[in-house]
Amino acid sequence: MKIDNPAAHLATTLTALSRISAIINTLQELDPLLEKIMDIAVETVGAERGFILLTDENGELRPRTARNISAQNILNITNISNSVVQRVMQSGEAVISYDAQVDEALRESESIILNRIQSVACVPLAIKQRPIGALYLDSIEQRSGFTETSVPFLTAFANQAAIAIENAQLYETLREENRQLRKQAREASGFSEIIGQSPKMKAVFDTMNSVLDSDATVLIQGESGTGKELVARAIHYNGQRRDKPFIALFCGSLPESLLESELFGHKKGAFTGAMADKKGLFEAAHGGTFFLDE
Repeated sequence: MKIDNPAAHLATTLTALSRISAIINTLQELDPLLEKIMDIAVETVGAERGFILLTDENGELRPRTARNISAQNILNITNISNSVVQRVMQSGEAVISYDAQVDEALRESESIILNRIQSVACVPLAIKQRPIGALYLDSIEQRSGFTETSVPFLTAFANQAAIAIENAQLYETLREENRQLRKQAREASGFSEIIGQSPKMKAVFDTMNSVLDSDATVLIQGESGTGKELVARAIHYNGQRRDKPFIALFCGSLPESLLESELFGHKKGAFTGAMADKKGLFEAAHGGTFFLDE
């Protein structure tokens, strides 16, 4: 989106800064946050392509999200203006070129020439002068909306984005630590509802622990009276769905003609005796656990 009117351009950049400030308080998951940052940057500057790099635990730059760049190129980052990114990471300052093909500062960058990049902008993502990554944007068909005012905007935008990214990373770290602590607590105390110390029961407990935070469907097998529903309830109330409904249904107690209505519900008048709308058990158990006992 190219904007020639200075007032309109200022309004657009202020709106973008406002949007990134807003998402700091709304998005806690890192990947959706990076997608949103990428979208706002590309849209505001009018770039054709872009990507975000973040440092991993070893300090190496890794691509996390991209726009209009093939998976092969984004994984092989040396093909996408590696020299520009490295220059930004080393200097801690933004690099922007409105006509990259003739820019003296970029004439030694083979990737700029080979990829026929017309305009390019790259800004560091840093927290208290500590680099955590880089935001890269470019265009190969036209010069887009890259102007002199893009530098202060992108710098301010990157500062806000870095704060949001750090918050999301901290949230992910705390969530994983919490998950590990809860797992250790469960392993230490066991499932108080179920009594058993034999090796086979310990194997059952290990299996139960492994599926507590999983979205997978769990098949519980055992003879009648061995406690299949007890195991299902223990998994539910010790897992992340503990605050959601647990609904158990013994299918053998329902005639086949009523099973569909019980599971999926029905509308008033759908059949003889349907005097009102009825919510199905699958809907009632949404977000929780539905235990089907044959």
